[in-house]
Amino acid sequence: HARPARPRRDFWLVTAALALALNVHFVTSVLVGAIALAFALRLALAGDRAGTLRIIAALAIAALPLLATTAIQLSRIEANTRSFWITGGLDAARWAIQGPVEMALAANWPIADLGIAGIALMAAEAWHQRQAAEPLGIVIALAGGCVLGCVVLVGLHLWRPLLIERYLLPIAMPINLALALGAARALRQLPGLAATAAAVAILLAALLSLRMGFAEATNRP
Repeated sequence: HARPARPRRDFWLVTAALALALNVHFVTSVLVGAIALAFALRLALAGDRAGTLRIIAALAIAALPLLATTAIQLSRIEANTRSFWITGGLDAARWAIQGPVEMALAANWPIADLGIAGIALMAAEAWHQRQAAEPLGIVIALAGGCVLGCVVLVGLHLWRPLLIERYLLPIAMPINLALALGAARALRQLPGLAATAAAVAILLAALLSLRMGFAEATNRP
């Protein structure tokens, strides 16, 4: 049986999740806000006016604490960053974004390869059917949100330096979600034994990546 619709409960769950994500770090706040707006735009283009308004309302409520504290602290933040330890300029911003994106893609090569192949399959199906399936729509919204967030962050960085690699690490999450959606589509295309072998490879690569990441983190000063 289909799960009964609970729009009020879902609205407050999304609002709570956004409120938590918006208060991790300022850079994360920009990325999360941009991704939420990309999903709102996706629903608007699909003609879902009610869904669009729900996402915008959830984002507005969730952002209230961030907006209030930023309004209070903005003058001090602006003064403190006139002479700052973070390197400014477009090149520094580019490397700060490129590093975490490359790390996200390299962290688990089986899921990255399958994910890219699966996204290509979904795109080909959408081209032939003249209609994008739900997973592809989510991938496009995630990608669009990441691009929008990075454009805003680069603009802010050119005004006052704020981007370094570790601040951009949360961008791995939407990238990994998009790859997981693509990998799920690719796995459905494989015969049973090959799909099982690919799933085992993904699991082993994940465990190896966790081990290597833990060792790297603990060895840093």
